[in-house]
Amino acid sequence: MGDLIGLVSVVMIFSVPIIAIMSSHRKEMLEMQMQNGGVNDTALRAELERLREEVKNLRDTTTQYDMSIDHTLQTLGNRVTALEVNNRAANQPEIQQVISRSL
Repeated sequence: MGDLIGLVSVVMIFSVPIIAIMSSHRKEMLEMQMQNGGVNDTALRAELERLREEVKNLRDTTTQYDMSIDHTLQTLGNRVTALEVNNRAANQPEIQQVISRSL
């Protein structure tokens, strides 16, 4: 039992400085991470702002293309309607002739 007490006392004597060194090292590492975290935070914020601006530009471009396509479809629809009206008007005499022949 006396040997065990001697062993525990020796381990405790040497473990106190080791624990102090490890705690000091851990504290220094945390401080360095905190300092580097501020730099990374600024870089991340700048990158996030750049991405937001890019998404905004893409939305604007998409909206412009959407409006352009919508306008083109309306124009094509109007032209098709005009062609159909002209075609009906041009074929009207022929239809009248077919109807009068069948009677």
